[in-house]
Amino acid sequence: MFSRKEQLIQRTGKSGVGRRSFLNLLVTEFHGTKSRDGKEQVLANLANFAYDPVNYDYLRELKVIKLFLETLSENNKILVRFAVGGICNLCSDPENREYVLRNQGIPLVSSLLSSPDEETVLSAITTLMFLITPPTKPEIASPQIINCMINVETSQKSIVSNIKPGSRVSILRVITKEDVHAFAQLTNDYNPIHVNSERNIAHGAFLNGLLSGILGTKLPGPGTLVVDQVLRFPKPCFVGDTVELSVEIVSMRAIISIVFLCIIFTNALENKQMREKNLTKETKKSHLPIGCYCGVFMSGQFKKGSKEQPNGNPALLQEHSETFPCNPVGNKICINRCLEIFVKHLPNSQAILCGSMGRDCVKERAYLFVKNCKDVWINSNLSPSREYCCKDGNPYKCPP
Repeated sequence: MFSRKEQLIQRTGKSGVGRRSFLNLLVTEFHGTKSRDGKEQVLANLANFAYDPVNYDYLRELKVIKLFLETLSENNKILVRFAVGGICNLCSDPENREYVLRNQGIPLVSSLLSSPDEETVLSAITTLMFLITPPTKPEIASPQIINCMINVETSQKSIVSNIKPGSRVSILRVITKEDVHAFAQLTNDYNPIHVNSERNIAHGAFLNGLLSGILGTKLPGPGTLVVDQVLRFPKPCFVGDTVELSVEIVSMRAIISIVFLCIIFTNALENKQMREKNLTKETKKSHLPIGCYCGVFMSGQFKKGSKEQPNGNPALLQEHSETFPCNPVGNKICINRCLEIFVKHLPNSQAILCGSMGRDCVKERAYLFVKNCKDVWINSNLSPSREYCCKDGNPYKCPP
């Protein structure tokens, strides 16, 4: 699970980007970016690196522990969650613990015990446990902190009491070129299929890293250790694709059993351009028909009852692996296959659509379209019986 510096040097090579250089890039990006999402993503990465003892010297040198402590006073609850998670990951080390204690770590961390964010509270409790020493025990075991912990223990909203078979968490993430290149730098995996192909494929280990972020921060949450894992990658995930990563609790014992799933929703614009490019090549060579494509368009993109093609790109696009006859029967089979894919994910459709469509909408419905053989969208007239309202990529309750 952990690495040795000798292994990292051997793996990186003389010309590669080392662990310290990569961490330095993250710290520089955190201080330089004005993007809220960018800061959150960088801090989440730093918190994950704080888990491995081989990084401790680098983290101290780059003043990452100071960065974590300063972030605890931010108003952004996500930044605070990642910051206290990072402190929790590294403060079991004596030298790191002393730094935290010298820099008002106990009052900063204990102030988070009343946070409404349960993950933050759990990380704060674990951190305080690591910070206990003979000199600090009176402060950490003060009546005020003890009462806060009792309130957490008896709360019916505690995340621990809510974890049960069937508990499920999902996140959406767009896979960017920068993600893939940064991971290639970190691991020295410059396989051309990842960094120098017509459609770069994301590393499977990178997708597994995103899953690790869910396990350690969302479900089951802070303190989770993976002891066994089986991975399968039936299809590639390309740069530009939007992925949904889902984690679900299967059983609760001393070891929690979990199933997880990564669903790829192909980037509509990029793959439309790629498909058009490939179709041009195919037409010149053999005039081959295209396969079955599934697309979800919002009601604001087309006129119902019209034979005109919908405007813009689909909010979601999926290419089916099978090909079907170029006739009405084949069209019907294509629709049924697409319907199976999208119906399976209807419970999370609002978050998926809002995160994928790239615009705001108010009280629009989602409709399933397909392409089969011809590069023409066919309206299946199938739609969930609900309206969608999205703003800045997030769903909200539609007004009456």
